[in-house]
Amino acid sequence: MKEKQAHGRLFLRYRDHGDLEAFGQILQDFEGPLYAYMMRFLRNPSEAEDALQEVWLKAIRRADSYRDRGQFSSWIYRIAHNHCLDVIRRNGRVVELDTETEQSQPGCWPSASEEMAKSPFENLEERELVEYLEKAVATLSPALREVFILRTTADLTFREISEVLECPIGTVLGRMHLAVQKIRKQFEEMGLTPPDGENAATGLIENAS
Repeated sequence: MKEKQAHGRLFLRYRDHGDLEAFGQILQDFEGPLYAYMMRFLRNPSEAEDALQEVWLKAIRRADSYRDRGQFSSWIYRIAHNHCLDVIRRNGRVVELDTETEQSQPGCWPSASEEMAKSPFENLEERELVEYLEKAVATLSPALREVFILRTTADLTFREISEVLECPIGTVLGRMHLAVQKIRKQFEEMGLTPPDGENAATGLIENAS
């Protein structure tokens, strides 16, 4: 949390005092994860690179709207999320929603947070499984994939993800629950042992970037 609060202070130093070194630190910390998120959401390297530049430009233009409450990650990823949706709609693609979770209310997934706490991918370390995990994640619908990537690549909390997506935290937990179940099923169909730890999934995705 302290690190996330520090990013907010760095952004204010850039916005209010023109501190380019502070902005450079933010770029260094966020550029890789932001690109990885948009790449996996847009599935196109050229679009992801262009989107990354546009997101930073939008952040600069909207700097006056930022109010530091230790939520810089949520703020920048919300900009990225909305920009990706704009790109998808502009290109005529359909943004799918998951009816299983769209009608969910907070608290409808009593075991979801417990399951995440157990780190369902914890014991997965073999590098050769990176490709299988990537394929499994790619089969998820956009709504499920986005939550999974925000959690594993961007390392946002479920509450932060709910702020980025502007939906109830119960819906976020529900989507993550379904994403994990679908990924497990993909592994089983490939004859592999289902992953058993969210932390390992994060490492695998980062290694695949």
